Amino acid sequence: MERTEKDCKKDWETIVKLHIETKRLVLLAEELDRKLEFFWPPMIQQRDALDHIIRAERVRYNPELTIRRGLNAEEYCAKQMDKAVGHIYRAYFDVADWISIILRQQISTIFDRYSRDSILKVLDGYAVEVEQLVDEASRTIANYRTEKDIGNSITLAGVEGQIDEKDFPEVVVEYGKLIKILDSCLQRVLASVPELDEQEYGKSK
Repeated sequence: MERTEKDCKKDWETIVKLHIETKRLVLLAEELDRKLEFFWPPMIQQRDALDHIIRAERVRYNPELTIRRGLNAEEYCAKQMDKAVGHIYRAYFDVADWISIILRQQISTIFDRYSRDSILKVLDGYAVEVEQLVDEASRTIANYRTEKDIGNSITLAGVEGQIDEKDFPEVVVEYGKLIKILDSCLQRVLASVPELDEQEYGKSK
């Protein structure tokens, strides 16, 4: 099927806006765990995406490069941009997987420092709710990993992390919501640490 100028615009919208969302998650992950070693997989995906973009743009401005090889310049550019979009999606999911692991690990690490009795006395029913959310998140993320569909070019919204459900693929929207929930749980647990210390050890640390 012949690609239109509108299709090309959608590719660029996908690449730019999903890149911004990916960068936002990277910065959040680095703030959450400053001791964590740099996470390379999304950078590799972005590097590969850039390679395909450069290939497409090189031919766009020099169509004779493909004509000499018996190829259609527009089709070649479209194929390269589709591949770039795929890599950008993979970069996002790599980062989303990474930050969800950080959030779940930090919640579990905090809970491991205290007795069950102290956790329930301080957080009451919220402790059970957090544990259920973390367990549910683990199962949901496992499903996301098997259901990722990054083969289609889809117009995205979401500048500065504000995910628009009308435009993002469902899995991106849901993953974004899940990360927000986990982050909220972590912040609530962190805020309870002084009270947990008091309850567990009899004095604030």
